[in-house]
Amino acid sequence: LFLNPPEIMDKLEAEVEVLSSEILRLGCLNCDAVLLADDMAYQRGTYIGLTHFEIFLAPLYRRLVALIHQHQLLALFHSDGNWTLFAEELAQCGFDGFAAVQSECMDLPSLQKKTGKTLMAGMEFSHLASPGLEPAERNAWLQWIHQLTSGGRFILSSSCGISSKQDIENLMRLYAWVDQ
Repeated sequence: LFLNPPEIMDKLEAEVEVLSSEILRLGCLNCDAVLLADDMAYQRGTYIGLTHFEIFLAPLYRRLVALIHQHQLLALFHSDGNWTLFAEELAQCGFDGFAAVQSECMDLPSLQKKTGKTLMAGMEFSHLASPGLEPAERNAWLQWIHQLTSGGRFILSSSCGISSKQDIENLMRLYAWVDQ
């Protein structure tokens, strides 16, 4: 990917131009946030190293986040996988929070503490796909959610998307547990 940095930068700049025009359009709509999704990690680590992130991606994210903030919108970031390596740098780019963070490969309480950012996550596929959790699993999950809600800003949501009516029913069940 980074064998020809000028060519890569040209492609990234072209993508930023497209995103910038979309952000300007969103700024005129009745929305509250823009989610930038850029999958950059496997379950065990990132596709690129920190140096390449800082050289190629961080400056572009800073520009996009600044544009988002000019329109009084929140800037959220999403990537699948374990991007812990970039967590502090993403926070320094100005993102307001991180969306659909995968807790099976990232330590959400540590991420929350390290970055001080809002997290939107908490319900993995296994939670949504099963009709219920054993009482011990349920209690452990609720304690983990309590840790996240007491540690800072947290939005309880799916980390994997919702793909069926059963997922929605299970989602509502999980929300009810937290409300109790």
